[in-house]
Amino acid sequence: MSSWMGGTTSDLIASWGPPWRTIDVGADGVVYVWVNELWTTETVLPYKEHIYHSPGTLAENILRALNTYNEMHRTTSVMGFQMFWARRDGILYRWAWRVT
Repeated sequence: MSSWMGGTTSDLIASWGPPWRTIDVGADGVVYVWVNELWTTETVLPYKEHIYHSPGTLAENILRALNTYNEMHRTTSVMGFQMFWARRDGILYRWAWRVT
């Protein structure tokens, strides 16, 4: 993001598309905000799935095969905010990146 410093808002918008929001900060210019949803998937420790059955039956052999360890996956998302400050003449002078 630092490579944009000294560049123009028009070039940034042409490259990134329209911002999610703009905030007028008076004499300091305008803040342009882009938002991205970031996804992560993690594998949680395996768990044993147990199916109860009657011993000594054909069902016992089938269900024994089903009583195996399985992996569980958890997907979470966070919001990433990319912000650029521009002077009134459209020149970028500051940036920040935040995750919530």
